[in-house]
Amino acid sequence: MKLAGSRIGAFLRAPDPKIRLILFYGGDRGLVRERARDLGRTAVDDLADPFRVTELTADDVRTDGTRVADELAQISFVGGRRVVFLRMEAEDLSARLQPVLDTPPPGDALLIVEAGELSARAPVRKAFETSANAVAIACYADDDQHVGALIDATFADGNIAVDRAAREFLIGHLGSDRMVTRSELEKLSLYVHGQDRVTLDDAVTAIGDSGALSLDAIAFAAAEGNGPALDKGIERALREGEGPIAVLRAALRHFHRLHLAFGHIQRGR
Repeated sequence: MKLAGSRIGAFLRAPDPKIRLILFYGGDRGLVRERARDLGRTAVDDLADPFRVTELTADDVRTDGTRVADELAQISFVGGRRVVFLRMEAEDLSARLQPVLDTPPPGDALLIVEAGELSARAPVRKAFETSANAVAIACYADDDQHVGALIDATFADGNIAVDRAAREFLIGHLGSDRMVTRSELEKLSLYVHGQDRVTLDDAVTAIGDSGALSLDAIAFAAAEGNGPALDKGIERALREGEGPIAVLRAALRHFHRLHLAFGHIQRGR
């Protein structure tokens, strides 16, 4: 089953007990990891518990065709539900996973698969989307609205206001990876501890680029028509784990700013 974006939040808070096989995939690996962990905690309080949590790699599954089924069928030594995490990229593990997708082992253990970018034709994605016993959830880079919501939530508990200029700067420099975004906002929160507001200077001083440097290089090269620099920038961004969507968003944001700047100049500002 494929889960629509509007239903993801409710599912993560109160997952359907009949759905025990979940695939998270997408270019935002931080969001994939965050959602996988959030879902895991609905079954196990401590995800470091070795008796109730197992972490597998793609190689584990490739070398042992029954490993996933065996792990899901196990009963915890200390009682309670078990969670099995499987980390992969874009490997085709569909043949190994299909048996448990068709007939989940008895019990209530969860299988949570974390994957990278998967096309609509990727066998693993199709296997989860077409299974009545599973669900596939896409995890793409946060848009400006979601980044803004994360900023607001981070500082709301401390009753700290965020200046408009600081908020716009943060939105422009965060969002390529959910875990990096949260980490940078937590760092900024510590930096302004004792203050009642976040200023632009605070944001510029405390926040790292979070991949923005390589993305900015691509946008600048595209705007300047510098083909060699554009090729180099894209290669670097992909090597650093940036997804195509993040690259396009950075370029769009840059041209939007150029358009706004031109409009200000036209009005004499």
